Amino acid sequence: MTMDGRQSSAEGGASAALIGRLAADLQPVRPARPGRLFALCLVVQLAVVSGFLALVGGRSDLAERLAEPAFSTVLAFLAVAAAWSGSIAIRLAVPGRAVSERASWLLPVVPLALAGLVLILNPFSATWPGLASAANGCLRCAGLTAAAAAVPWLVVLAAVSRLAPLNELRIGMFAGLSAFLVGAIVTELHCPASSGYHLAFGHYLPVVLFSALACVVAAAVIRVRPALR
Repeated sequence: MTMDGRQSSAEGGASAALIGRLAADLQPVRPARPGRLFALCLVVQLAVVSGFLALVGGRSDLAERLAEPAFSTVLAFLAVAAAWSGSIAIRLAVPGRAVSERASWLLPVVPLALAGLVLILNPFSATWPGLASAANGCLRCAGLTAAAAAVPWLVVLAAVSRLAPLNELRIGMFAGLSAFLVGAIVTELHCPASSGYHLAFGHYLPVVLFSALACVVAAAVIRVRPALR
């Protein structure tokens, strides 16, 4: 064997050994199907809204309110923002998928904008129930929002964990935002209150607060989950 042949053989063996070491820690992954995962999230969101309305009931004047443009527009904004947030969370978990930066950062503003709008247009109802009663009402509605968001949040979290999430905090933010916007829809359909302070502090601002808290938890879960596989 010539000197060049021996050198080529040695280089080939070294390359094979290097590839073997690099591939030793690789694990097979499932094919990425973000479209199917997003469709699953939408089905779960619809099921949760329907299920919670059957469980806790809708407001007594729901049919009349749904016919009002302002009420139906708010529900449409919440529904679109919830679906869009879930879509962004899933797309962010697939490396190489494009996500509009400017459009995506507008989504967290939706509940804040709604809270500010209702406080400006209708800050108080005709009768003030007192601070304790008002706070209790807001806490009850915030609790309903959190309860209704639990299953959608877990489903979105499981969906993104099946993919290849890189920016865990950002993915966690949109996963939480999607789920708690669904919770806000349930609360909106159930609660008969119309005063701005209650809608702001009991319906919309909790979405932002809960999403921020869930973001940290989701990021930790996404980081730990690969190690558990």
